Amino acid sequence: MKLFGLAILGFVVAGCGKDDDTAIDTSVIETGDITDTGDITTSCDGEIVEMEPETGADDWFYRDSMRVVFSDSAQSATFDLLADESGAEVSTTVSWGDGNLIATITPDDPLSGAADYTLTATHCGESQASNFTTSEYGQPVEGGADALVGLTSAVLFGDVNFTQPENIGMLLGLYMDIPVLVGVTAAENGLIDVVAGLGYFDAVTGYGQRMNEPTWDLGSVDLEGDVFFSATAEMVDLGSDGVSIPVSDFHMEGSFAPDGTHFSGGLLNGLVDTRHMSTLFSSSDPYYDCTDLVRPFGVYCVECPDEEEFCLFLQGEDITSTPAPGLSIQVVE
Repeated sequence: MKLFGLAILGFVVAGCGKDDDTAIDTSVIETGDITDTGDITTSCDGEIVEMEPETGADDWFYRDSMRVVFSDSAQSATFDLLADESGAEVSTTVSWGDGNLIATITPDDPLSGAADYTLTATHCGESQASNFTTSEYGQPVEGGADALVGLTSAVLFGDVNFTQPENIGMLLGLYMDIPVLVGVTAAENGLIDVVAGLGYFDAVTGYGQRMNEPTWDLGSVDLEGDVFFSATAEMVDLGSDGVSIPVSDFHMEGSFAPDGTHFSGGLLNGLVDTRHMSTLFSSSDPYYDCTDLVRPFGVYCVECPDEEEFCLFLQGEDITSTPAPGLSIQVVE
């Protein structure tokens, strides 16, 4: 409901003289909602135009934030998230985009997998609800961390959503087309040893490991909630066949499926040294990637660990690895 303010033009002068008079303008000026301090915060003209997830969605990823889009500024809107099975309210944090048109609602703790939830948005007395179900991801791995030992899956760069460098991340990803194998080699007290390395695919035998290439130790990491891992290696090399593509601070994370055969909601990033990648683009110039390739897109190389400006920060999101049945990654020094 709109609030209206009265603009009083003139002053009431207290006095005794018979010629004293008071001029009051009682015209109405439309404003937005007004706080105790007098600041205008929002308008009630805005309507909810989109809720994400939509009601009826049955595959919402349990770690994703939700969004509500309004047609006008709506910072005074409130949001409630309930777990349908228990009726308990889920604690969330709300942030707003430019113009207070888009609200991002982030659960303070990840949701449960394969569970029903109701998100309700209320703005100026009007409410709209979205009833949705999370996907299987987020459920504990069957058998716990021990069940992951010996299981391997493959990350295919062609299926990764590369978001950085902006505009050209996907282009670089296409030239790193060798599968990256990710596996668990040991588990103890809720910690898992994550190892990654280069692989290949054979149409007859399926995925295999390149035993002539060293593997990368991503460390012993906590299996958060018996499902989520986050691991980092100081340095890996994504190159092969004589082409070196060093990546420093190579980070990977994801949530294992309940059967442990693969992970989803994955993310990877790292600082890619491009000086040897020029051969992939039929150039012998080590500066090619940083000048001819990326600069036309407004992207500039940054310093590598050796302080030479040949590096690009590469980030891929929305990763779902592919199961590699029968393959157990082996550590290669």
